[in-house]
Order: sequence, then structure tokens, then C-alpha cells
Amino acid sequence: MSDSAIAKAIERIFIVITVGFLAVALYAAFALLTVGEGWREIYLGNRTWNVSQTERDALMFLTRLQRYHQGAVDEDFDEILERFDVFWSRLARLDTGNILRHLDIGNPGPDFVPGLISQLERIDPLVQDFQPGDTAAFEAIHQTVTGVAREVYVVAAATARSDGQLLEAQADEISGLTRVMLAVLFGGGLSSMAYFATHIIRQRNLRREISDRERAQRQLAELNRSLEDLVACRTSQLRDALDAVNDAYGVIQGSITYAARIQRALLPDLDEMRAAFADIFVLWEPRDQVGGDMYWFDRWGNGVLLMLCDCTGHGVPGAFMTLILSGALERAKGDVPTGDLPALIGRTHRLVQTTLRRNREATWADEGIELGACLLRPAPHPLAYVGAGLRLLVVDSHGRLSQVAGTRKGIGYRSIPGDQVYPEVVVPLVPDQRFYITSDGLIDQIGGPRRRSFGRRRLATLLTSIHRRTMTDQQTEIRHALARHQGNERRRDDVSMIGFRVI
Repeated sequence: MSDSAIAKAIERIFIVITVGFLAVALYAAFALLTVGEGWREIYLGNRTWNVSQTERDALMFLTRLQRYHQGAVDEDFDEILERFDVFWSRLARLDTGNILRHLDIGNPGPDFVPGLISQLERIDPLVQDFQPGDTAAFEAIHQTVTGVAREVYVVAAATARSDGQLLEAQADEISGLTRVMLAVLFGGGLSSMAYFATHIIRQRNLRREISDRERAQRQLAELNRSLEDLVACRTSQLRDALDAVNDAYGVIQGSITYAARIQRALLPDLDEMRAAFADIFVLWEPRDQVGGDMYWFDRWGNGVLLMLCDCTGHGVPGAFMTLILSGALERAKGDVPTGDLPALIGRTHRLVQTTLRRNREATWADEGIELGACLLRPAPHPLAYVGAGLRLLVVDSHGRLSQVAGTRKGIGYRSIPGDQVYPEVVVPLVPDQRFYITSDGLIDQIGGPRRRSFGRRRLATLLTSIHRRTMTDQQTEIRHALARHQGNERRRDDVSMIGFRVI
């Protein structure tokens, strides 16, 4: 064989070797690129951190909501709502397809995250309107969020396990490619060696990342166990506290119910009142089981005495004031001349002040009563009226309404002198007159689309439109008008009103 043939053969051999080196290098590069896409999916997706952080947000929200529910003063409800929104937003951002691609827990499908979000949407109104001590709402929120967190925890654990297996498999593949590349380095030069050295460094970094993630997962699992123990402990304490509150509530509620029976027993008999007037109705609706409004009826000499009284406050404090007033009226009747209505109201004023110890400087409260008192005696005597903060409304047979104001000052208040005079106003009686006295609970009730008070003008219009009806029918119409106006608004105060016809 000639030298030229040998040279050509050697040239061909080098060409084949070079092409082989290039093919091996391209193959190795392509394989490394494929492997790189695998760990890039894990790195850039950051699957484990996203899922674990979502679960952590859920647990942090539950812990802070529980402390707020138990009355912790350092908990801001707006910050708790913000924590709930963060948990919701992070859950909504989870890349479900990327998370579940390699998991060994099955594939829940694309509806996994929307299903969890729908559970949060069902409890969102409870979270937004949550109040401390609302155990039913807390239990519903706790059960739903704990269930969502538990499902997220399963995904988090499976994600970590799957990532570890995937990265270990990729590490093994990289080791094999490294051996191939070493052969290429020996045959191809220092540049290939430097290329593979870079990948060896990447491999070490991947192993270090796996170690760091495993450590983080162990710490997260320990934190989850600690939080679960804390939640269980706090839940037990909450149940004990709730049982104590329920016991106390039962005792208090029983006492208030019995007090309501006592207060109603002190009210006048309606049959006796109907016998004294041509027609009459009494609308008495305490805001709570007991109230601060009362009506009073009694025989006095040859006449009858009718009053409507609005005491300061409502509920239990207002009810105490009605008891004080009732006792003062009974005593004042025996202290003043029969039929002297101004003297009766003035004496009652002083007795209430004495009972509330208005003469002592240490008294800090300023409770009192507004009332309207009518004295009706046999004909030809007119109707006598004394107003102490309440007006007498008069509607004649033609539907014209007038008012008898009396004085603006109530009785019993510390700021009112003990010798305060309550003047008497005489109202002549004519056929088909209607008389009305109302507390401010009806007039001040908020309602309607613009959230305005019921008001005196609306009441005057209503009374003039129904004045020809029986008093029973008028009571029904007034109650319906108030209910329509109030709508979904809460009752602000006790509501009381008396309407009657004399002749």
C-alpha cells in the first residue's frame, strides 16, 4: 500500500473518529439538555415550596382566628382577613398540572384546586362577618380550612417525595453521562473536560439542593405536628370555656325570663282599662325580654289616671327604672291631694331623685323618665294632661291633628331641680276625638331605603288617615307601618304607644 493510500486511510480514520466524537458530544449534549429540563421544571416551578407555603398560610390563619375568637386583644381582625386572602390567593395560583404530573397519589385532575377554592367560597361569608364568641361559625371555618389544609398537606408530602425520587433518578443519569463525556474529553480536548466539569458542579449543587429540601420537609413536618398539638389543646380549652359560658348564659337567661314575668305582672289589666274608655289600645313592645317603657292605669278619686312612661335605657337597666317609677307613683298618690295631677308628677319626680340618691355628689349616672299623664273625670270635666317630655296627640273628627306639648323636662334627672313645676293642660272633650301618647322608640326607629327615622310627620300622616277606624284596627295598622319601615334594620329601642277615645 502506497504512502498516499495510507495517508488517505489515516485521514478517513481521523474523520470517522472526529465525526464519532462530534456525534457522541451531540448525543451527550442532547441528553444533558433533556435532564436539565427535568431539574429546571423543579427549580423554576418551586413545587414543594408553593404547596407547603399554602398549607402554612392556612394554619397561620386558623391560629390567629382562634386567638381572636377567644378574645385576644392583640389580634387585629383586618390582619386575620388579610391572612385569609393570602391563603386563598396562594391556593388559586398553584400550578395543578405541574404539581400532580409525577405524584404517586393518583391524579385528582384539573378540578382539584377549584374544588378546594369552592370550599373556601362557602365559608367566606362566615369569615367576613365573624364575631368573637360565635362558636358555630368558628367550628365551621375550622373544619373547612383544616380539611383544605389536610389535602394540601397530602399534596405537599407527595410533591416532596416525588421531587426527591425524580432528582435522584436524574442524578444517576447525569453520572452515566459524565462517564461518556470523560471519554469524549480524553479524545476531544480540554474544552470538553471543562464542559463536563461544569456539569459535575451542577450535579453537586443538585444533591445539595435535595439535602436542603429534605431538611426543610422534616422541619415542616415537625412544625405541622406542633401546630396540630397546639390546635387540639386550644380547641379543648375553647370547649371548656364555651361550656362555662353556656352555663352562665343559662342562669342569666332564666333570671331575665323570670324578671319579664314580674314586669308584665305589674302592668295594668287591659280589661279594666277598656271599661274606663269608649275605645282604647295599648302597643307595648320591649326591644328585649324586659324593657324601660311602661304604662300605668289606676282609679283616683272619682276619675281614672292613665300614663305612658319612657325610662332611660332598655333591657334590664330600663326594667329596674320602671320598678322604681311604679313604686314612686304608688307612694306619691298617697302624698298629694286627690286629683292634683301636677302635684302628683312633681312628688314622683322628687321620690325618683331620692331613690337614685340625686342629692349625693358621688352619683355619676343621670337616669330619668319622660312621661305623659292623663286624668279623666266624669263629665262635664275636661281631660287634664301633664306632659314631662312626651306629647299628647289629638285628632278631631275631621282628621285634624293637634299637639299638647307640656314641658320638655322629664322627671328624676339629676339636672332638674327638685321643685320643678309640671303644668297641667286642659283639653275640652268633644265627640269622636282620638288621643295618642307615644314613646320615642317608634319615632326614632331607623328604616327605609335611606335609613331615616320613622319621624313625627310620618306618624301624624298615619294617624290622620286611620283615625275613623277602631282602636284595635289602628293598633294593627301602626304595627304594620312600623314593620314595613323597619325592614331588616334591628330594633333600636322599646316601642310603646297608647291610643284612646273618651266619647
